[in-house]
This record gives sequence, structure tokens and C-alpha cells, in this order.
Amino acid sequence: MLIYLARRVLAVVPVLFGVTLAVFSMLFLVPGDPVKMMLAEFVTTPDQIAQMRAQLHLDEPVATQYGRFVWNAVRGDLGTSIRSRRPVTQEIGENLASTGAERAMAERVVLLVLARSEEVLDTQDDAGNRAESAEEGYRIKSDQVRWALSKLKGAKEVPILFFDVLSDDHQAVVDQIAAAVEAMRVSQARRVAEAGAAIEELIRRYGEAQTKEAQDEVRRRLRIFIEQHLEVGTPIEEVYRSFISAVRSTHVRTVWATTRRNGAWSGLHAYHWLGVGTAVDAQGRSQPIFSGLDELLGNMLGDEKLEPARDYLNEIRRTILVWKEHFLKDATASGREIYRAEFFLDDKVWDECVEYWGGGSGYRDRVARHLEDWCDSHQDLEAAVEKRVQSAWREAFLLPIATLCTSVDLLAPAGPQTGVAVARDQ
Repeated sequence: MLIYLARRVLAVVPVLFGVTLAVFSMLFLVPGDPVKMMLAEFVTTPDQIAQMRAQLHLDEPVATQYGRFVWNAVRGDLGTSIRSRRPVTQEIGENLASTGAERAMAERVVLLVLARSEEVLDTQDDAGNRAESAEEGYRIKSDQVRWALSKLKGAKEVPILFFDVLSDDHQAVVDQIAAAVEAMRVSQARRVAEAGAAIEELIRRYGEAQTKEAQDEVRRRLRIFIEQHLEVGTPIEEVYRSFISAVRSTHVRTVWATTRRNGAWSGLHAYHWLGVGTAVDAQGRSQPIFSGLDELLGNMLGDEKLEPARDYLNEIRRTILVWKEHFLKDATASGREIYRAEFFLDDKVWDECVEYWGGGSGYRDRVARHLEDWCDSHQDLEAAVEKRVQSAWREAFLLPIATLCTSVDLLAPAGPQTGVAVARDQ
């Protein structure tokens, strides 16, 4: 530690020389005579000016003045201000305190008083009594210095060290200075840690703010998507077309077997095919919407401004596949269950299909035409299926997205439907 302090002191010497020389030279750069500036408010004679010049040692050679300036500066005496006529040290201390540096003064300043034994023994207390020993002189001088520092805001807690280079143990002073340096390091490390923690907190909050801003933008774009796709679109074809095609292509005995069981034969299950027809139609008209949504999410993932919401977007993209599956599953169930409720119970249409058996070739076509006529005459079932599909679209697919982007208000119940447009095969 001693070697370290010696190196630091030696490194400071040229700096202090340059600073003291620059500060000393400023006295001669000030326009006008400093003595006349100090006495400008008074009527003075040449003798009085000469007396003041001698009192300030301005009549001495420049080298002597510089040496005296350095010696006084080392002892903490920076002279008197020309303008305020107050000690410069006091003004510097007050200015430091007024700029919020009082904490730095207490933590980073150590006042080293280089007293000599004869000066310490000449120290007097408030009653005018001289110190009887060097220790008592140091105590009296310490109290006087502490009282002087108390006038400076923030300087009251500055440590004071007395050192007589001729008689005192230098190691004790070195240890005290080293302890002060170590305390300053600890304080600085604490401040750095506090600043680092504050910066991390700012970054975290900024990151949260950016994430929230990005997520809000994602929600805004998804809201627009929902507004543009409140309905899944019009049907491509009737849901029973798949069933009728299956009747025409299945073995005749299987067709005959299913007509005897009102369409509920495993080899040709009418209601399974009606569900498949509904799913195929729903898939066909919803796929462009699914593709558009996936493209929208892909574009948002590629947007640098939405980078903080990347995880949020990826999760949406994965979950959409689940919502899509739920929609198609509900659509399939709607076609199967709505038709079954009436189709299965209509014994007449199935009995008539059974009677076609034995009428020669073309049995499957005759059954297919008869069942198709029945379905054509029950367009109310087709409308009911469409209503359920649109409901599934809203509840199974749009609602989760709307909940995610706080847009459930867009799915308020709409007015009654006036009809269903259907593309018919001729």
C-alpha cells in the first residue's frame, strides 16, 4: 500500500505543478491592478496602495510569490478573494455544497494538517491558554478546524489528520490515509452497484414498455383482421353433396343396407358423410382466411419494431392451429347432428329407397336422386347448418383471438340472418 501511495503521489506532482502554475498566472492575466480593484470602493493614497501591495507580498519577485503561493496552498490557505474579500477556501467549500457535492466532500476529502511542534505548542484555546503538550495542541487545533468547517455545508464530517514530518510516525498517517482511500473505494463501488442496479431497472422497465407497445400494435392489427372476417364466408356447395356422391360410388348392397337402417349403416353412414361434407365446405372457404392470418403473423414477426413481441407472436401462431381444429370439429358436428335429427326419423324416404331394390340396374342412381330430392326440399336444414358453422367460426376461432387482443366487443350478437347464399351444382 505504501508503494502504491508513493506512486500515486509522484504521479500527481507534475499535475499539481501545472495546475498551481496556471492558477498563479491568472493573477497576472486579470486586467488592471488587483490592489486597486480591492480598494476601488475607498479613497486611497499611493502610500496606502503601496502598503497593501507589500501586505499581499505583490512587491516581491515573481518566483518568490509563486513559492509563497504553493506553500500556502499546501497548508490549505488559498488566499482572499479580490471581490468578496473572503477566504477562497471557504467560498470553494460553499460552492461545492451548493452544487450537491457535500456528500462527495465527506466521502472523498481528507484534511491533512502539516503542523510543526512549535506551532502546535503555540495554539491557544478559547480562553487564551496555550497548549501544554503537542497532543493538547492537536486537540485544540482540531476543534478550531472543525468549527471552521462547520460553517461549510457538507464539510462538517470531513476527516482531519495532523502530521509533523519531523517527529510523527509516518506509518500511522499512511495507514489512516489508506483507510480513507479504501473507504472511498467501497463507497464508489457501492455507488457503481447502485447505478448499475438503477440502469438495469430502467432497461427492464424500458423493455417492458417496449414489449407492451409492441403487443398493443399486434392487438391492433389482429383487431382489424377480426373486423374484416366476422363471417367465414358463403358456402361453396350444399353439405349433402358428399353423401350423394358416396351413394353413387358405393357397392349396391351397401347402399341397400344403409337404406334399411335409415342411413346408419357403418359401410355407408349417411350422417358421417354429411359431417364430412360440412367440414370440407368449411375448410374450403376458411382456408384463405387461415392463410391470410398466417401471412399477417409472419409479416409481424419480420417487423423489427415488433421484435419485443416475438414470443407473443410465436405463441399466437402455434395456438391458432388448435383454434382452427376446434372450428372444423364443431363444423363437422353441426352437419352430422342437424341432418340426423330429421333425416334419420323420416321412415318414409328410407322405405321408398328400400323398395327400389329389385327394380333392375340403376338402383344406386335411383336412391341417390330420391335422397337428393329430399335434401333439396329441406333447405331449412342447410340454413341451420350454416348458422351453426358461422357460430362455430365466432366461438371456436374468432373468440380466442378477440379475447387475446381485447376485442370481444366485435363479436356482439349480430342481427337475424335473412338467408343463405349457396352455390348449386346444376
